[in-house]
Amino acid sequence: MQTVILAGGLATRLRPITEKIPKALIEINGIPFIDYQLNYLKKQGITNVVLCIGYLANQIVNYVGDGSSYGLKVVYSNDGEKLLGTGGSIKKAATFLDDDFFILYGDSFLPIEFPPIYNKFKLNKLPALMTILENKNQWDKSNVIFDGKQINLYDKKTYSDTMNYIDYGLSICKKDVFTKMNCKIFDLAEVFTSLSKDKHLDFFEVHQRFYEIGSKQGIEDFSNFALKEFIQKRKES
Repeated sequence: MQTVILAGGLATRLRPITEKIPKALIEINGIPFIDYQLNYLKKQGITNVVLCIGYLANQIVNYVGDGSSYGLKVVYSNDGEKLLGTGGSIKKAATFLDDDFFILYGDSFLPIEFPPIYNKFKLNKLPALMTILENKNQWDKSNVIFDGKQINLYDKKTYSDTMNYIDYGLSICKKDVFTKMNCKIFDLAEVFTSLSKDKHLDFFEVHQRFYEIGSKQGIEDFSNFALKEFIQKRKES
């Protein structure tokens, strides 16, 4: 299985922390965040990773290298001076991509099992799948209308009081979802909104909360989680 990590953003909400380092290299309990992601992906059966990078890209390349220290194969797709948006970054990376692949945001840690999600995607044969969580605006603003059987709408721009679910942060897509796009600069959210309206967006409901380091509160929450789940357990073993 292959995973694309979207790690090219400017992370302006975390300034001044991210003025000199990319968000992926923010240290959580003394460990760069991307270490948590890559080590966990390896445990989930992921064999290769495509890192979509942009802002302060060389720092990520120099730190992660070819991925061999994680037991992974890591390649890079760099947006360059002009960021392409999350969707445009994936399109640019097309030469590195398998026919289908996971997509993970570079600031997310998702404590779930990946293989069952991939199995459901292969079974239903829709062009994309989104993991969703019943959220009710608890962890962030809800953006999914889900009726228990299908996603009726995903929309980050227009809120509805029937949106009780949220994009959990892990998805699977077929490569041609991106290669057939006519534009170079676009967001992944636009793609998912269009797919949901066409009833071409499959779902996998999860029940564990997500963690993210896109905000100071998110960093604190993940720090506490990581201290308990990884660092303390490592000391005890």
